[in-house]
Amino acid sequence: MAIPKKICLASYSLSSFFKRNELIEVAYRALRFARRDSIDLPGFDENQFVLASNANQRNYNLLLEEFTALRRTTVYLYNSFSDAALLEIGKIDGNKMSVRALGYLTSGHLLHHLHVIKNRYL
Repeated sequence: MAIPKKICLASYSLSSFFKRNELIEVAYRALRFARRDSIDLPGFDENQFVLASNANQRNYNLLLEEFTALRRTTVYLYNSFSDAALLEIGKIDGNKMSVRALGYLTSGHLLHHLHVIKNRYL
């Protein structure tokens, strides 16, 4: 779904939609789990990540390019995982999660934001 620039700039927080740091963090965790890292990774406050991103002050086109590149890279990373690696389990704040589940969460989170934009602004 193409989102008009004026909608993103006027109605919906770019910081909310372009959660660049969150995408990086999920990919990082997926890679660690796929490589059988047994360390219990700490959680993170996604709202702090969003505030620190300053996305609303950044150039829209550059932010979109960066998000697209990170998303593409995450897809490449997941394509590199074997079926067995996708089933590897890691821990985040004591909670078990598979590499595959992290991928579904990442995709679902993006779909959630697209749904919000579609229902509220388009």
